Amino acid sequence: MWLWLGELSYPLYITHHPLVRLIKNAAILLHLDRNPVVTFAVCVVGSILAAAVFLLFWDRSIRRYFSLRREREAEKRPATEAAAVGVAVSD
Repeated sequence: MWLWLGELSYPLYITHHPLVRLIKNAAILLHLDRNPVVTFAVCVVGSILAAAVFLLFWDRSIRRYFSLRREREAEKRPATEAAAVGVAVSD
């Protein structure tokens, strides 16, 4: 669980502000802002859900793409050049 929370920290940082503003503005427009505790709870849960979706469908796929790309580029380099940039070379 701690690892998941660590992975979730950056997507939560990126998504929470726009989502909180969206939820607060929607609550004001729909006259649902009378109970700030409920609005806060919806903001917290919504932000965590949005960050989890962002993590699963964007962050992890981008990281996977770049790590595979880096591995393919390392395979194309000569062994001496790959060792010079810190890429592990196996025989």
